[in-house]
Amino acid sequence: MRSLATAWIRRVAVIAMMVTVQGGFTAPKDAAGTAAGAGLAVAPPAAVASTSSPWPPSPTRAVDRIIWLMPQIDATPASSNGGPMPRRVLTQTTVDLLISNWGGSTQHELVMANIKRSLRMLQSGEPACMLGMLHTADRDAMAWFADTHLVPPHHLVVRAALLDKVPRNAAGEARLDQIWQERRLRGALVQGRSYGPELDEVIRHQPPSALSTYVTPDVGGNLLAMVGLGRADYTFEYDFIVTDHLAAGGSGAELITLPIEGHADPILSGVACPKNDWGQRVATRANEVLAQPQARRLLKDELLNRLSPNARTRYGARIEAFYARPMPLLMSSTSAGAAGASAASGGTSRERVNPRAPSPPSPAPR
Repeated sequence: MRSLATAWIRRVAVIAMMVTVQGGFTAPKDAAGTAAGAGLAVAPPAAVASTSSPWPPSPTRAVDRIIWLMPQIDATPASSNGGPMPRRVLTQTTVDLLISNWGGSTQHELVMANIKRSLRMLQSGEPACMLGMLHTADRDAMAWFADTHLVPPHHLVVRAALLDKVPRNAAGEARLDQIWQERRLRGALVQGRSYGPELDEVIRHQPPSALSTYVTPDVGGNLLAMVGLGRADYTFEYDFIVTDHLAAGGSGAELITLPIEGHADPILSGVACPKNDWGQRVATRANEVLAQPQARRLLKDELLNRLSPNARTRYGARIEAFYARPMPLLMSSTSAGAAGASAASGGTSRERVNPRAPSPPSPAPR
């Protein structure tokens, strides 16, 4: 069965490499520059109706090429990415919308890269933007952001067999200070990854050797596998990522998610581009594309569909309010933002905001 699935995945990758769509789509590649087939699939967006942008194009300021950095989500880390089929993640919907609606002759290339490589490319000013990057205050100094999602905060993820060893308050929230004081559980984190501004601050002041950090090929799936296999006792991850991970057969044991005491606020994530003129133009154009009502609705619905019932109950109203508000312009004035957006596309804007059928709903929460 696995050999058949692997052959099917490779076939998808080959077909993707052979397809070119209006707007200059290039098949996704991994960080080494090879076509990506395992772990996730990104199909070229389909064309639908278009409308003209209210702003004139500025060809002299056009962006010729954009590398979209896709965070890797490992379907089944315990079996070396040998999952039964490619997985669709939230960032794929975002990039589908961007490529379908960008306009002009800009060439788009998808590259799957881990956090460390993506941050290095942003900091060096390469023509690349990262999808699904947490928007924190310290990252404002290194990137322009177009915020796309308001997501529930990370949870503590532990094997069910160790649940009784996790100190919790009356509300059932994990108490990190006591976990670190008792030192009975081994924690693991992804090096360079942000876990939200509040949790990042707590992690910075952790006791010595309370947590171990790892460079992983994905954004955390390998650590979930490590916890499931007993190589670590806990990590931090989004509730909906853990649900998908378990449904894909990525752990050898049942994993439990617990809210963390004092860290209940949802956090922003979005498209991050280098802190230079190129990055500002691209981020502004991305902001314009994703501000379309149809795009906002699609991003919201897919996020809500992936949350567990508990997470929807706790955060649903705040997520609805986030998508009901207009997206703020990145630049200081409306005219400046409009000019930057039009310049990045180098042509007319295309409102093709429904690039493909919505993703199937996430598996039923455990």
